[in-house]
Amino acid sequence: MPRKRRDPATTNDTLQCTSCHAYKPHDAFDKARDKHSGYSSHCKECRSIQKKERWRTDPDLRARTKIYRQDHIEQSRASNRISTSRWRAADIERARASGRTNVAKWRKNNPAKWKAMVQEDYKKHSDRYKSQRDKRRALIKNTPKAEKIDRQFIYERDKGICQICFKHCRKKDMSIDHVVPLSKGGNHTKQNCVLAHRSCNSRKGAKNIQQQMRLF
Repeated sequence: MPRKRRDPATTNDTLQCTSCHAYKPHDAFDKARDKHSGYSSHCKECRSIQKKERWRTDPDLRARTKIYRQDHIEQSRASNRISTSRWRAADIERARASGRTNVAKWRKNNPAKWKAMVQEDYKKHSDRYKSQRDKRRALIKNTPKAEKIDRQFIYERDKGICQICFKHCRKKDMSIDHVVPLSKGGNHTKQNCVLAHRSCNSRKGAKNIQQQMRLF
């Protein structure tokens, strides 16, 4: 007669995981109707580690999963959308960081597709791009003090380091960021201009960043 798996040790507020043997609150376990305690014997963290290890070491599981997803495309997509939305809601900042990382990787691996997407977007929304350019030119023209900015000088002065994320910036990815935004009365001068990734500069927008203000 097969032995029944022992339920985790219970207290009023915690359960003991049979894998890591740690006492954790009830919400750290999945619910299980067939268990006396009403919860799984393994905590969610241990179950996640076990699933990842099995996925990594079991090629048959990967093959069966691929076949199932091909036969149930709509169900798989719906399930992925639900799980992704839950994950994003639980940790918004981590989801945004992960999204930026994935986009950067895709751009690096698909430069031709990215260039085509940018060109197509420019064609569809050319009026928007032109209005943004004209607005920026007007801001520079109306600043209290404006001077000609040499991009090479800015790059060498900042030693190729983005002054927003403080990581290395390639010349083809560089942009000029105003520490005090033009829309808030900043000058278009070498002192107020720093090196920044185009993506970092776009995310910053017209906000002031404390680390940059220390330059003054």
